[in-house]
Parts: sequence; structure tokens; C-alpha cells
Amino acid sequence: MITLEWTILAQGYSIDRETGSVSIFRMIDEITLPNAVPDHQPAAPVPITMPVNMLHQWTRSDAESGAGISARVKILDPGRNQLAEAALVIAFDNALKARTVATLAAMPFTVPGDYRIVTELEKNGAWEERGVLILPIKRL
Repeated sequence: MITLEWTILAQGYSIDRETGSVSIFRMIDEITLPNAVPDHQPAAPVPITMPVNMLHQWTRSDAESGAGISARVKILDPGRNQLAEAALVIAFDNALKARTVATLAAMPFTVPGDYRIVTELEKNGAWEERGVLILPIKRL
């Protein structure tokens, strides 16, 4: 079985070439916008201009193949409208753990509230939800 261990949102990160250790810079656990930022319709979200890196760590059992497993990340606004999607490929490379990173140049915004970062894994042609991270976006 493939398990999503964690998801972290950050503006920056670094992976040590020798050890594989990850350093996270400017973790994002909430976004606060000025009151002047207006609401937008789901069909035309406004970008919050900041890089958003969605880092994931996955584990698998010994018995599973680890070559090119498809996953995706979806961003849903408080009304559950899908604003963005990013494809991921999990490559375990003979290891029991793997990391994936999806990067957005900007975070889509429609209205204040709890945004859902949904991570799904493709299995037998169907998408299975593996994790949900809640990202509050509010005004001052």
C-alpha cells in the first residue's frame, strides 16, 4: 500500500544532495490578505502572487512496484470549486520512501475561507483521495 505521510506548503525548500534531507523555508499555514482584495468568481480566480510549493512524502510496502505512480494535487476554494490541479509522478527508485513537489507560481483566490489542498493517487484507473490539507485564507 502507498501512504501519504505528510504534505507541507512552503514558499521555498532545499534538498541536500548528500543526505536527501529537506529544509523548508517560509512554511505556509495561513494566508492573510488586505481588506482591499475583492472576492472573485470561481471561473476567474485572482492569483495571490507568491510561490507555493506543495511537498509530499510517500511510503510504500516492500511488495509494491515503485515506478512512475501517478498522483495529483487539486486546490478547492471554500465552495469546493476546483481552482487548480497539478500532476505528480511518484518514483520510489528502489526505496520505501519518496517525495514529490508541485509548484505553483501563485495561489488562486476567490473568497476568504478554508481552501482544501487535496492529494489523490491513481489506482486501477480511478483516483483515490490520500490526504487533505486545509489552508485558511482570510482578510485583515
